[in-house]
Amino acid sequence: MFRLLIVILLFVTSVSAQINWDASQVTITTEAELRELATRVNRGSSFIGKTITLGNDIYIKDGRWVPIGTEASGRENHFQGTFNGNGNVISGVNINSNRNESQGLFGIVGNSGLIENLGVEVNINGVFAVGGLSGLNNGTIANCYVHGNVSGTNVIGGLAGFNQGGIANCYVSGTVSGRQHVGGLVGVNIGTIENCHAIGNIAIVAIDGGGIVPNIFKTGGLVGVHDDGGKANSASGMRNAAQMQQQSTFRGWDFVRVWVMEPNINNGFPYLRSRGNAFAEASHSSENVTKGTFTDSRDGRSYTTVRIGNRTWMTENLNFEISNSSCYGNNASNCSKYGRLYTFNVATRACPTGWRLPNDNDWENLVQVAGGSVLAGRILKSQSEWLNNGNGTNEFGFSALPGGYHVAEDRRFSSIGEIGHWWSATRDRRGQGHHWGIYSRHTRTEFNCGSPNSNDSYSVRCVQE
Repeated sequence: MFRLLIVILLFVTSVSAQINWDASQVTITTEAELRELATRVNRGSSFIGKTITLGNDIYIKDGRWVPIGTEASGRENHFQGTFNGNGNVISGVNINSNRNESQGLFGIVGNSGLIENLGVEVNINGVFAVGGLSGLNNGTIANCYVHGNVSGTNVIGGLAGFNQGGIANCYVSGTVSGRQHVGGLVGVNIGTIENCHAIGNIAIVAIDGGGIVPNIFKTGGLVGVHDDGGKANSASGMRNAAQMQQQSTFRGWDFVRVWVMEPNINNGFPYLRSRGNAFAEASHSSENVTKGTFTDSRDGRSYTTVRIGNRTWMTENLNFEISNSSCYGNNASNCSKYGRLYTFNVATRACPTGWRLPNDNDWENLVQVAGGSVLAGRILKSQSEWLNNGNGTNEFGFSALPGGYHVAEDRRFSSIGEIGHWWSATRDRRGQGHHWGIYSRHTRTEFNCGSPNSNDSYSVRCVQE
């Protein structure tokens, strides 16, 4: 028996040692491997461009947890990769720290970081920027939940203490407490939150109930403070327990692919499908996408098209030569790849007959069909050409490209490979055109109300009339 035990222990050790941490895809299955991930990130390995997948549930039983991504010796070590929980749960995350730094399963998620499809059970106490999943989120958190207790002094949230990125399809159940800037989901939000809720006790305001994403500026409920343009898009206001158990409260939420409500699970409150079976990846579906082609009779150029939702889009940036349009860097090869850049007034009349410049309603419809503003950027981006490991999944075949832009005031081109800006036909009160943007380091789309100068030049995507 003694010899057999030795063999088994050696086998387990050898499996763990076989992980190639330099690979683009890594699967972890043990507490030791999860701790090794934390150690590597905290020593400066960001894991940008790499995906860590959780192969099974992990229970942390070996003492205090050290967050993945910390602030040490004046240096912030961010997790910049993708962590896919694959519908599994990490439990036993216990932290009791008096250090004035970010605390959570993840300490700091960088702006390229993505945490998805993960459940976490925690008991965490810290000082500043404390959350069950992440102390500081600069990236994206999607399809995740936290259960347990989170406490601290300032900027305390059940899911994330400080959110500067995007959060979608998440919830918290448990107790969240602190002295300042305390929220059931997020303590301080200057990013974007969509379709999330929190149930439990928020000690700073002595609330025993719940909240769904509000458009309010206060401490307590779902978000402690919306600061510096932070957005939470969904139904607004505080809700009592009975209201939180009614599906009609959660207007616009996807109860087909993402959320479930059952009386005997999660106390009747919405929960992610992970708790019943497997995670839904996003509140979108590419099943009904129809592809086609179109030839512009003006110059004979052909474009591929795709029908997404109830609108048909070109899947390439417009490349019709007209006055006050240009190739990035005045290089014709950039027009061949990224299309031309147009000033606003030219963009409004650049699309061929039967097509038009999309307005804000068109863009909003596209973004919602693709999973909402937090996730749509990743889904709509092309699978190549984006710098900083910012390529997308291109699930609809929309193939959003980072064509950069031209600034009229100082006559310079900027940000090819990093930013895609597209004109909208909608104008602001000054008559300036709106535009929509996707950025290489983010999964999000961003609405920009007006250009500093309508003589700046952006890309054009045409939508069929």
